[in-house]
Parts: sequence; structure tokens; C-alpha cells
Amino acid sequence: MYQEEAHHAFGERILARAFATGAASPADLRERAQDYLALAHEMVTTLCDLFADIDEDAAAWASDATARMPGWFRAPRP
Repeated sequence: MYQEEAHHAFGERILARAFATGAASPADLRERAQDYLALAHEMVTTLCDLFADIDEDAAAWASDATARMPGWFRAPRP
């Protein structure tokens, strides 16, 4: 788990630097990331039997994946 937390923190630092220098923008990354988020949801749905085998709710897991995304990732509400 420590390694995953370290990777997450590294990614946050790289993104913060890219946003600060203008090398990337939250809006552009948000748009590009939607396909990956959809893929993650599709993968979880496909594996829902495996989630059930380990007493996990696949729908809740997929929802958590979205909820844990940084604020800039979630599309602004119209």
C-alpha cells in the first residue's frame, strides 16, 4: 500500500507542476480522462463476479473510483 500511496503522491506533484507551468490544463486532462474512467467502469462491471467472490460490491467500487478523483477531474456542473 505504501508504494501505491507514493505513486499517487508522485502523480499529484507532476500534475501540479504541469498545471503551474501551463504544460497541461485541468480541462484538457478532464476531457481526455473520461475514456479511461469509462474503461475502468467497464472493467469493474465485467469482473463483477470476481468482486462478489471477495465480498465486494462492484458498483460501489466503481462509484468510489470516480468519487476519489481530484476536484479538477470531475466535470463542472452546468
